[in-house]
Amino acid sequence: MKRRVLVFVVAVAAISLGAAALVCGFIQKRQLTKWSSESPDRGYHVSFSGMRSPPAWPFTSPRDLENRKVTITVSSHGAILVDRAEIYDGDAYDSSFADLYPKTEWLSDNTLHLWQGNHAKRTNEISIGNESGQLVRYLYIKAGKTNLFLLFDLAAGNSVTVQAQLDHWEDIVGCKGKFEDRDFPYQFVDLSLSPAPQSTIHYNVTVGREGCAVTVTK
Repeated sequence: MKRRVLVFVVAVAAISLGAAALVCGFIQKRQLTKWSSESPDRGYHVSFSGMRSPPAWPFTSPRDLENRKVTITVSSHGAILVDRAEIYDGDAYDSSFADLYPKTEWLSDNTLHLWQGNHAKRTNEISIGNESGQLVRYLYIKAGKTNLFLLFDLAAGNSVTVQAQLDHWEDIVGCKGKFEDRDFPYQFVDLSLSPAPQSTIHYNVTVGREGCAVTVTK
């Protein structure tokens, strides 16, 4: 009799866990969302796609712990400039995209800033220049943990200056992007392990013929 009761309890527990897994899986699917932002002059339309919010608990499969990506597709007057470029990739133990970048603002008609808000005492400047001699269709700049700058159609010879509030442990600035005919890889500079600066750091992001580079002026 006791054995039958034990088997029954185990069976009920298994069914309950299976139902919970199905529900959790359904929640995970619902987290795949799409949203968008349009530049002030309506010249650029940025479509976001991915898992914006934290995963549901408990996790039901290894997939729940990875592939938490957010991508963008950017169009200008009906033409695709950027097709599913990845701007975020984290697992279940990382902060979610929604937590890291809850604010969206257009600094100009071709510069989009995704950020968390003012949280650090020191404001750093990032000067961005195109010295490649050709049009930069897309430029991704990550500053610290909670600042992304997305630039579109940066003409040859043009420059832009943006600001980012960074704590010293966030003193990491990187860039990547694409010309009209090819992508260029991610490059970065990391000052987070060096002695804390006594004044504002000026980062320089320069796009040359072979891609982008980051240098520092203190």
